[in-house]
Amino acid sequence: MAGGDRYGHLDGLRGLAALNVMLSHAVVAFDFAVYNGVPAMSHWGSDLTLSAFPFLLPVAGASFSVCVFFVLSGFVLARAFSRSVLGVPAQVAKRIVRLTLPIASATLLSWALLRAGLIVNHEAAALTRSGWLAAQMTQAPDFFAALHEGTVGSWIAANEFTTSYNTSLWTMPIEFLGSAILIVCFAIGRWGRQRGITRTAGGVAMLILAILLNGRFIALFAAGAAIHLLDVGPLLRARRLSSGCFVVMLIVALFLGTVPFSSARGATWDWFVNLAPSFAIGRSWGLPAGFMTTTPVSGWHTLGAILLLVVADTWEWLRCFLARPAVRYLGTISFPLYLIHVPLLLSVGCGTFLALHAMQLPYGVAALLATLVFSLSTLAAAAMCTIVIEASAIRMAAKTGDTIQRLTLSSRRATA
Repeated sequence: MAGGDRYGHLDGLRGLAALNVMLSHAVVAFDFAVYNGVPAMSHWGSDLTLSAFPFLLPVAGASFSVCVFFVLSGFVLARAFSRSVLGVPAQVAKRIVRLTLPIASATLLSWALLRAGLIVNHEAAALTRSGWLAAQMTQAPDFFAALHEGTVGSWIAANEFTTSYNTSLWTMPIEFLGSAILIVCFAIGRWGRQRGITRTAGGVAMLILAILLNGRFIALFAAGAAIHLLDVGPLLRARRLSSGCFVVMLIVALFLGTVPFSSARGATWDWFVNLAPSFAIGRSWGLPAGFMTTTPVSGWHTLGAILLLVVADTWEWLRCFLARPAVRYLGTISFPLYLIHVPLLLSVGCGTFLALHAMQLPYGVAALLATLVFSLSTLAAAAMCTIVIEASAIRMAAKTGDTIQRLTLSSRRATA
């Protein structure tokens, strides 16, 4: 999804967000109390105290990172769609192929691991006391159910949480819908440019759409597109803001992005959370259940993600850091990393934890080592999937788009 070297730093941001989602799920698997503040799931008491603090990216940061994915998609896809010569059918088909091949592959990997008896999250959950971990993979392995979830199911609606083969897929219907909305909007914009409608007007229209969709994660696609069309980054760079200003903006973005979900956060946090902006119009539209609404907490996370994108695209120091080869490489493998980390956590991560626990290692040591093994294994597997599957998906998507475009043009000529 990269937009070329000009946006290489945003590849780095996407990669760090994917890495954080992976680590966040390891945290909730081995110490769910540090996320939800429930004493029955606590292992050392201090996790309950920590659960009420902001700036803990591997704790509340999974929601924040997903919001970063969405606003980044809006920004980068806006650039791609505004330059594309493909029609709406070709762009939609291209997008479906681009996303579906990796999604289906990851879902069938989950099925294969479950079928082979390598998914051991329930045994691990009995020791970790994680409600999140215990709720994963309650179904018997069913190839056709997994195939459906990885294809049609990922386009239109997320499966039930407990019977999903990959709970990370709840974001995919949102990704599909957000992409489709942008494709249609930029097709209209192409028509509008021929009649004198300016780029700025298009940006304002996207901003209004983001406000109207407030309360839905898909609003972030429109927000990202608005940031691109309104040239927010270049405008701020032209003002030559000091590094101190950007540091403050980054701190605010991370603060908003890590507002805790914990039930132990206290009355002051509850008061702040309830200040989250919400407009009834964005929540009243009857979209399918898979296109999840934001909660007051994740509403703050959406604002943090928008601000983080502005800072990452504007502050030269952060742009340079995110554009470093190692960080950008995380962006290259970010989509496979996001798709495969849950099944590998339920198998490699939990299996390693059970083995270490059987060796009578202290709980904290076993959890940390299991997280390390899981993380390294997932990064290696994501790198391999990028070469084998991701590259194929990109090539197939490009060919599909070109084919649909040729057929569309041929049909128009035949009926002219």
